[in-house]
Amino acid sequence: MFNKKSDAYENAQPRYEYLPVEERLTSEDGEDYVSYGISARDAEKEIAFISDVSTNAEEVARLAKLCTERKLSPEHLRDVIEDFLANESMVLI
Repeated sequence: MFNKKSDAYENAQPRYEYLPVEERLTSEDGEDYVSYGISARDAEKEIAFISDVSTNAEEVARLAKLCTERKLSPEHLRDVIEDFLANESMVLI
């Protein structure tokens, strides 16, 4: 028996885990660099992957953790990353 209505809702929703993924890439100029993408996984497999989110490992790990904690649906991952990158750019200005 569920104690709250939200328990029933939460248990009915698929659970996704978001993980940072280190990538070794090459820029258009031919320079090698390390970047980090985000993988969205359910209990069985990878559902979505966004490559080359940022070269900042800590920020990508923080974003992946927030996506997991907030129970983000994978269909919104690209929008969340776009917002993250826009906000990251604003900090640099």
